[in-house]
Amino acid sequence: MAGEPLVTICGSAGGDAELKFLPSGAAVCEWSLAVTPRVKVGETWQDAETVWYRCAAWRQLGESAAESITKGMRLLVHGRLKVRTYEHQGQTRTSLEIDVEHVGAEMRYASVTARRVERHPGEDRSPQPAFSGGTSSDPWANTGTADESEIPL
Repeated sequence: MAGEPLVTICGSAGGDAELKFLPSGAAVCEWSLAVTPRVKVGETWQDAETVWYRCAAWRQLGESAAESITKGMRLLVHGRLKVRTYEHQGQTRTSLEIDVEHVGAEMRYASVTARRVERHPGEDRSPQPAFSGGTSSDPWANTGTADESEIPL
């Protein structure tokens, strides 16, 4: 649906990402994202109420997210915000959901080693080593050893 606001949110994964495949074969990865603002009360900082978002990443992004996202991981999530209301045991409730377009680790709290993932239908989807033997000037190639000086910025 068009018209949903685009948001970028920094928060912590509430649990490990869960990957599912629809009957059509499309992959969808879901996880919860907790955002707890800090507020100043007098001379001290305190945690405000935590806001929870349900995140969903589709297809290739979903498969990569499922391999990477674990509980407690700090994430930057960008996507379309959807607000849904529903009835549960006679009460109206609201759910905040993000249809994820981009997701990555928040590098203030972690270092990240990126590797290119190429998938083909029917192949083994277990993680592969990022680099193995040989050399290459292409840091995304699956050959050679890369260090920070070889990765283009």
